[in-house]
Amino acid sequence: ADLLFFGFPFYKSGRKRCYARLQRVLGGRLNATWSVWSEAAFEAFWAGTGRWAAHLNLHKECGHAQSSHNPVVFRTSLLLSRGATVISERAYYKDEHEYAGLVTFGAVDALPSILEQRLIRGSTSDSTRPLQTNASVAALYA
Repeated sequence: ADLLFFGFPFYKSGRKRCYARLQRVLGGRLNATWSVWSEAAFEAFWAGTGRWAAHLNLHKECGHAQSSHNPVVFRTSLLLSRGATVISERAYYKDEHEYAGLVTFGAVDALPSILEQRLIRGSTSDSTRPLQTNASVAALYA
């Protein structure tokens, strides 16, 4: 998959609806993993598929008017610490400011286009990370 959601996207919440909308557009290019419950499981996930995909952040109440007030979740920091590319629905404006250049934010319906831009150019601007994990960062965890 080109885009991975790190967590369970199918709860009866806005996240489920947003994930389904994205899946209709991206098909098999979007996937999720919810079997990572330990450091060892994360290491295996990262070594296997995690390091080669962009990662998706969707809020639990994705698509609701209040969703843009949600913070960027802890998973994002974990992924960024490994040099991952993270694409997120809009978040709390202070979080967007703090994560500027590290996370690419957009409306849910714009996320497939953002992914395409990242795949084609490797980056959406000169201040964001390349799509693949930075080799020097990945080497720290190899």
